[in-house]
Amino acid sequence: MFEFIKKFFQEEQQEEDFSLKEFEAWFEDYSTKNIKKAIDIIEEFNKKVETGITETRKKAEHLKNSELKNSNIPERAMQLLKGNRESHINKVTNFLENIKIPRNIGDVKESLQKFEGDLEVLTKSTQKSYMILQEFLANETRDMTVSVNQIRDILKELNEKLKKENVKLVREIKKELENIKNSENLKRNMKKDLTEKQEEEDRLTDAYKDIKNKIKSLEKSDDFISLEDLKNKKQKIVEKIEAVEKNGFHIFAVLEKSLKKYQRMTLNEELVKKYLENPIRALIHDDDFKIIEVLGKMKETIEKGDLQLTDKKKEKTIGMLNSITKEFISNFKGDYLKLKKELQDLVDKINEIKVAEEIETLKMEEISLGKIISKTKQELEELNKKLRDIDIKKIIGKIAE
Repeated sequence: MFEFIKKFFQEEQQEEDFSLKEFEAWFEDYSTKNIKKAIDIIEEFNKKVETGITETRKKAEHLKNSELKNSNIPERAMQLLKGNRESHINKVTNFLENIKIPRNIGDVKESLQKFEGDLEVLTKSTQKSYMILQEFLANETRDMTVSVNQIRDILKELNEKLKKENVKLVREIKKELENIKNSENLKRNMKKDLTEKQEEEDRLTDAYKDIKNKIKSLEKSDDFISLEDLKNKKQKIVEKIEAVEKNGFHIFAVLEKSLKKYQRMTLNEELVKKYLENPIRALIHDDDFKIIEVLGKMKETIEKGDLQLTDKKKEKTIGMLNSITKEFISNFKGDYLKLKKELQDLVDKINEIKVAEEIETLKMEEISLGKIISKTKQELEELNKKLRDIDIKKIIGKIAE
């Protein structure tokens, strides 16, 4: 039968499914007949087992009622016989009652294993009583033991006969066929998932390309070119403002130590404090140029020697104070405010051009879509791997082995 199975699957056929379906139809018919035959065999052997149990009970009863050929034995020996005979028969009777008669194919092996296990326990537990009974009722005891062993032989024969009928293998093939069906269903569903996932990746990739093309198109537009020009101009203005601020901070950094000392001596302490904290901001808001008057008085105080400074510091401070005129402050303030105005005008123009926002939005979509595509590719790879792992031919090969 199994040579036929090998040949069946070795034949080249155009469609694997057709070959499998053909085998399933044949195997279903074969297994139905095989199982029916196995059940008939079990029923036949069950009758033998039941007959064996009945015969063993009769022999146990015969042992129970058997009388000694020589009744002239000591009372103590008679008591020993009686006690061991009752014990031996009770144990054998209990053993017979616990025999599991197989009702279906799956019970046969289990019944035999249980029988042999129980028989081993019985043999050990009755070893002493068996030896004693051999001294008095040897034939009757041996007959009952032989009868028990015959039941075991019947179960063994049943097990071997079912093996020859390939019952176990038929059941295993049935299980493998079920595995094939499940694998086919799983493979079919996974192929569907794979197709859908591939279509999804294609859609995402097309959308990704569209976004990149839109970005490229926008980056070549007149608005974008104008925007880049405005940004360059803005950067240059920012650099000029930073240079002006750096110069302003430097001037007051030179005067900082002197101003801090003079702050406690002037009536314009609050104004000096503002210039020390942020000279640029203080200068912008000093519309009346009050700082010129304060610095002039500080110069007089230094020259009189009322403000304690080293000669080097004194010389450097007076030099810086001489450079800070009303005209200097006015020009500094005018230049700074003009640059700030130019900067604001550029910022306003930049904000009016929406192409940058469009490009930024598209780039965020591009990044997000890129991550989704990467994840989808990974899922596709995992699906392909799982699909490769479902080897139906390998399962079929197991049946044909």
